[in-house]
Amino acid sequence: MNDQTLTLFDFDIQSSAEHMNVRVGELYEALSQAKGEKILDASKNLLETVFRTIITDKNGEVEEGRRAATFPNLYNQAKDCIQLSDESDIVDKLNELCEKAVLIIGQLRNSYGMSGHGSDGYDDRRFGLPESLFVARVSLSITNLLYGKHLDSPLSHLNSRIQYENYADFNEYFDSQEGDDVSVAGILVRPSEVLFNADPIAYKEYLIEYMNQLPQEHDEEA
Repeated sequence: MNDQTLTLFDFDIQSSAEHMNVRVGELYEALSQAKGEKILDASKNLLETVFRTIITDKNGEVEEGRRAATFPNLYNQAKDCIQLSDESDIVDKLNELCEKAVLIIGQLRNSYGMSGHGSDGYDDRRFGLPESLFVARVSLSITNLLYGKHLDSPLSHLNSRIQYENYADFNEYFDSQEGDDVSVAGILVRPSEVLFNADPIAYKEYLIEYMNQLPQEHDEEA
């Protein structure tokens, strides 16, 4: 299966998000094998990982109470962590669309997926390739919308996880302000890296301050 059959992501998945990259790889592999049941599994698994990643980035953990972590409820938790649009009417319509798609993808996977809820030993039903490609495209479109909006959220929105390597410009700026690298057991470590590892809250506060100054600097130059 050619990769061009897939909707392209509008963002880069960081290499440190290893589990999400695994899920994407599983979907690509299922598509290359042209097996509808595997594509259903991989599509649903990717969305579940996306939802859990968004929730954990924002809240620190997923609410795992009774029925709280079902597939539709994971979507609802993730949706509450982001702003789908500036227009309330658009938010309502997009949410309705995604909510129904997530529910149906879960139902299809439970009925026809390789690791669904089980079926009759003589059951020879198969989920066709055109149908499974459609489900894969819908799953990738939801990923593009939700995870893309999540990554575009204001930095202060990310309450839980910040990856050091994602902010190279800030790290270089901070290092230039702080001066020489720090020697630890004979190993030179960048000041920004020391701050990130020793006090991530302070690192984030300096990062937010730096990011908030950037538009003002551009306006002054204009």
